[in-house]
Amino acid sequence: MRQRTIIVSVAAALIYVVGLPMTVLAQRGRPPVQLPDGEAKATVEAVCVTCHRLDFITRSVGYTHEGWQELLDSMMILRGEQAEAMVSYLAT
Repeated sequence: MRQRTIIVSVAAALIYVVGLPMTVLAQRGRPPVQLPDGEAKATVEAVCVTCHRLDFITRSVGYTHEGWQELLDSMMILRGEQAEAMVSYLAT
């Protein structure tokens, strides 16, 4: 009986977590991060929070354009104008 209770509890927790939007999970419990205005701000906010909090970006200082390009390439596959816009925004 105890084992079944644990399984049901874990299943309920997974359903709860999967049902929450990733942005809520990524930002929960922290003050909201305000990124500076720019061409790719909305894209960066939408794409980056699928894996981590926006404060990862605001704490990542000193990257050059090439450095941001390498970092983004290590995390996701983006090509073309969208990728260039994101890299330029982040490098600024």
